[in-house]
Parts: sequence; structure tokens; C-alpha cells
Amino acid sequence: MFLHAALTPPPLLVEAISLAVLSAEPPATAPPQPPHPRRGAFERLAGRHVQVAESRVEPVAAFELIPAGRLTFPIAGFGNVAMGDAIRVAESLKEEAEQWTTPTVRFAGATVHEFTDRRSVVLTLEGEVAELQDVARAVTQCVQRRGFRFDRRKFQPVLEVAVISETATAGQVLSFLNGLEGFRGDAWTIDHVSLLKRSFDTATMESMEYLRIPLGRH
Repeated sequence: MFLHAALTPPPLLVEAISLAVLSAEPPATAPPQPPHPRRGAFERLAGRHVQVAESRVEPVAAFELIPAGRLTFPIAGFGNVAMGDAIRVAESLKEEAEQWTTPTVRFAGATVHEFTDRRSVVLTLEGEVAELQDVARAVTQCVQRRGFRFDRRKFQPVLEVAVISETATAGQVLSFLNGLEGFRGDAWTIDHVSLLKRSFDTATMESMEYLRIPLGRH
């Protein structure tokens, strides 16, 4: 199975995010149509009426919304691991996670974020964001000390909610951001790290929670 670690907002907050994103997304617009072909001189002289069939142009979506099951803060991917390795990763994290903080954060509007391979609309955070980044860093340091291989991409404390397509206009992006600007949601305390699994190594597939690693002393 393909295993990765992430921070996951509570289900009710995920539902609120999904509704806010759906409400804020600008409607799809049809691309501009090419001009109709002009009638030839012979046709004009003959007085013939040539009817040109109009092609149906479907609206093009300017954004690809992230499904609710993928609204997470990715920390590290471990690739395709056997069950035994997955257990060892979990046990390693459990041994150290009780020493980590439980930061409280809240969403604080939206912006455009440039990922390596895409531009996206993301929700930003306020509150104990530095402590949140400390937790993500502690996860990667823990598995690195234990000799596990993992994806070393830098943790981003933003929640990706939509990928911006190449057809999106600046006006559509601005409209989307304005629609999400007032979204805050409830503050929540991050008290666990989720180990998520999926059958195939594709970012477009939703993952299932394999195990929760509690943070702090309980």
C-alpha cells in the first residue's frame, strides 16, 4: 500500500469548507466562438441562403475542485510499503508524538499558491501556525532518524481547495478568492497525525485513514 502522513481537519469543518468552496466557485464559461464563415460572391449574387450549422460549445471549467476526501495537509509520503514497514513507521511516530505540541489553528481567508506543477486556490491559516510546522518537521525528523525513506517536499501550511486551469481568467480567480475571503470556520486543535493509505500512487485518488498517531500526553 502507498502510505503517507498528513494532518486532517475535523469532518464537520471539512464539510463547511466544501460548501464554502462550492458557493464561491465562479460558473464555467463558454470559450469564445470563431467568427462565422463569410458567404462567397457567387452565393451572394445567386441570392442563395446558405445556413451554417452552429457547433455546440460546452462551458469549460476554470477550476478543478479538490474532493472532500483529499482536503488534508500532506506531511510526508513513504511510497509503496509492506505491512511490516507500515507498522514500524507507526510505532516510531507513537514513541515520539507524545512529546509534540497540539497547536490550535483557524482558517483565515484564501490566496493563490504556486506548487511545483500547478497553481491552486488555497485556504490560509492563523493561530499557532509555527507550532503546526514544528509538528510536521518532527514527523519527518522522526522517520529520518529511523532510516525510513520519504518524500522530502517541504510542508506547506495551506489547504489546497482547487487547482486553477490554464483557461481560468484573472477575473475568475479574483472572484473565487473574494468568495472565500470571509471564510473562517471553527478553530480546531490538532491532536493527531493521520497515516493515510491508498492502493495506487496517484495524487488524484482519495486515501483511507490507516492509523491515527495521538499528539501530546493523554
